[in-house]
Amino acid sequence: LSGLVSGLSTSCQAAAGSLLSSDFGGCSNVIGLVSVLGAQGSVVSPLNNWISGVCSANPCSTSTLSTAQASVNAGCGDDVSKGVSAAISLSTIVTNYNAVRNLLCTQYTSNGTFCVPSILGNVQTVSGKNVSIMQVQGVLTQGSAALTSMLSSIPTGAYCVDCGKAIFVEAADIKTTGTTTNATAASGTLSDKCGASFADGKLPSTVRIAGNGT
Repeated sequence: LSGLVSGLSTSCQAAAGSLLSSDFGGCSNVIGLVSVLGAQGSVVSPLNNWISGVCSANPCSTSTLSTAQASVNAGCGDDVSKGVSAAISLSTIVTNYNAVRNLLCTQYTSNGTFCVPSILGNVQTVSGKNVSIMQVQGVLTQGSAALTSMLSSIPTGAYCVDCGKAIFVEAADIKTTGTTTNATAASGTLSDKCGASFADGKLPSTVRIAGNGT
C-alpha cells in the first residue's frame, strides 16, 4: 500500500488507513486495488478484476461517503492545501466516488466487457507499451484531461468507439480537488478526432453502467 500513502503526513496516512477498514473500504473495493498497484508489466488484467469487484459490490451509501469525506478532510486537508499529489488523488477519488464508479463500471451491454480495460488494452496494442498505474491514477483523478493527454498520440481507431465515448462521458464528471471540470477542452478535441456526436455527452445505447440495476 506504499503507493497509496507515499508522501502523506502522519494524519493523512492514518485517514487513508481508516478507509481500508471502514464501510467505504468494502463498498469501494479499495483492498482490490492492491493487486493493481503491485502489478508487474501490464495493469489491464488486474484492473479488470478490480473493476469487476467494484461493480459487483453494493454502491457506497450517502452516509458512508460523508463519513469517508469527513475523515479525509480532517486528516489530509493540510496535505491537499500543500499540493501533495497522493492526498489530492485520495480526496478526489472519495469526493468523486459516484463519478469514478460510473466510469469504471461502463460496459458493453452485449457481452459485459468493461470499457476502461478494453480501451486501455487497445492503447497497449497500438502503442506497444504497457499502460502504467500512474496513467490509470491520472484518469481516475483528472478525468477528461488525463484521457486526452494519454490518447493524444494514439490512432483514433483505438478509442473512437462506443466504449471510448462512454469513458469520456463519465470522465467529464470527475473534478480534481481544487479545480473545476475540464470537460469542455476535451470535448473539442474529441469532436475533431471522432466526430461531433462523440462529444454530445450521451451514453451510447450499446453501453450500460454495471451494477445500476443490471
